[in-house]
Amino acid sequence: MLQQADLDPLLRQCEVARARLAGDLSNGGLSAFALARQSDDLGELRAVAADWRKRFKRVVLF
Repeated sequence: MLQQADLDPLLRQCEVARARLAGDLSNGGLSAFALARQSDDLGELRAVAADWRKRFKRVVLF
């Protein structure tokens, strides 16, 4: 059975990785993630989504 002492080193590694990712995001790094978090274009995309819902049964995005 896992003990807290077994998990502590892994949790510290996770915290280091989380802090690095948060720092990269706030400093403008990881632009793909920053782009995915933007929502200022959702209004314009609603019309496109409504049109696609009418025209297509399935849509696959890459």
